[in-house]
Amino acid sequence: MTWDEAKRRLEQRDGVKEEIGKCELEFKMLDEFITAMAEQNISQDELKEKIGTNQDIVSDIESGLFHTAMELIQKIGDAIGKKPVVKFV
Repeated sequence: MTWDEAKRRLEQRDGVKEEIGKCELEFKMLDEFITAMAEQNISQDELKEKIGTNQDIVSDIESGLFHTAMELIQKIGDAIGKKPVVKFV
């Protein structure tokens, strides 16, 4: 299930749409990240080697626990009246 499909289902619940809006950038980034890894058939272990980090960091990113930068980007976008967009191409 993609983020857009999950979002449509979740938004049907009371109060969920507003909460999703607060963290949509992060969800889209995670969807892009996970999709790109799957398309390239790259494991967490392979990715950690390619980017020079440890598997815990890759796992945290993949599970949405590593989000400080995304929160900051969203706040900057809000402050300047723009919507940040994240896409791996």
